[in-house]
Amino acid sequence: MGIDPGGFVKGYAIDEVVSLLKKEGLDKFVVNMGGDLGVYVADDDTATIKIQHPRDSSVFWGEFQI
Repeated sequence: MGIDPGGFVKGYAIDEVVSLLKKEGLDKFVVNMGGDLGVYVADDDTATIKIQHPRDSSVFWGEFQI
């Protein structure tokens, strides 16, 4: 058995990028690192995230509001 730090290292990196982008004044963004996501939307705003079909870009499997 071994420990793979890949998961928490990506999480830490996403957190750092989100923090940096917030400091730069962005109020809505998504950070994607190898399938792990960091999403930020300012308090008074909303965003829609859509899940796209991997082989047909015209089809969306679902969506949710944040």
